[in-house]
Amino acid sequence: MPKVLCFGSVNVDDVFVVPHIVLTGETISSSEYTVHPGGKGANQSVALSKAGVETYHAGRIGKDGVWVADLMKTHGVKTDLLNVDDKKPNGRAIIQVSASDNDNAIVLLPGTNHAISIDDADSAVGAFNKGDWVVMQNEINLDAANRVLDVAAKKGMVIVLNPAPCPSDFVKSVSMTNVDVLVLNSSEAASIANQLPTTTTGDSASTSSASSSPSELAGHLLRAVPNLKLVVITLGGDGAVACIRSHSSTTSAAAASSSASTTSTSSSASFAVQSISAPALANCKLVDTTGAGDTFVGFFVASLIKTLTARCGGGGGAASSAAKLQDVLTADVVRQALTMGTTAGGMACETHGAMPSVPLWADVEKRAAQA
Repeated sequence: MPKVLCFGSVNVDDVFVVPHIVLTGETISSSEYTVHPGGKGANQSVALSKAGVETYHAGRIGKDGVWVADLMKTHGVKTDLLNVDDKKPNGRAIIQVSASDNDNAIVLLPGTNHAISIDDADSAVGAFNKGDWVVMQNEINLDAANRVLDVAAKKGMVIVLNPAPCPSDFVKSVSMTNVDVLVLNSSEAASIANQLPTTTTGDSASTSSASSSPSELAGHLLRAVPNLKLVVITLGGDGAVACIRSHSSTTSAAAASSSASTTSTSSSASFAVQSISAPALANCKLVDTTGAGDTFVGFFVASLIKTLTARCGGGGGAASSAAKLQDVLTADVVRQALTMGTTAGGMACETHGAMPSVPLWADVEKRAAQA
């Protein structure tokens, strides 16, 4: 089975419960203080590992963040490629939570997450081979991120990008040329759709993203970025939708016959777009949504890797090669991955915290089977 490199952020979150968000010049007392491990990269590494794929986390942490790396190890993440910086503090968030209305205010220190070097990127990607996967977010410095994307593509790795957070200049700052799989939420999808060029006069998502459906947005992104093979948009309580390039009417008919998803095709100059959706977890006992999106990413990617590997004889090969991914990426494969992702993400909402709330693969399979 292919290995996964999750190259991304590691944070320490300091949370203060206060009577109200502090005002200018005011000093108030906190009634509660907790420290949590965080960072989208770290959370997704834990989710990938708990979903049963061999996961390596790379990036940079401060000495004050070593305990987070140690915690990640207890969840099965390999941290040999995570470098410790002796001079800079770890990425950190100072979070005020208002006891009166649950409002919050956050001061973010990027710290070591923005101190990752080109050498860090080169050495990390250098430990992987063609057919392995790399998962990235947008919480590290841009030069390192773009270096990872470039080198991984040249090696023939499958590239998964979760563009969170997503600023208004994301498309100009981050090279999407080599991305194979794009996973994002609806607001991120709308932002990127507005940043990308119009592809066809009939593509409504390219001109009015605010009123476009999720499948229209995903289809627009798929057409606007030529190398993309799969776009996934998460919808919180409404589940998730994905779009792939449709190669034949047979594939479309097979997907349409399933009650677990909806399928549609729309023409473009060179291909049709096929849309598959999956509902959110039913009967979810909502406690805390922290980390639910990262859990979705981990389980969605892990499901793709497991299914594609099994379909190609249990090895890496065509199942893991970016060049062959589109040929084996069928509606049923994506549907299964969406189901595992939405089920795992929903289960993560039933427990407090990010890393501690990530379920195990076997438990997600059981919950999905009960739906």
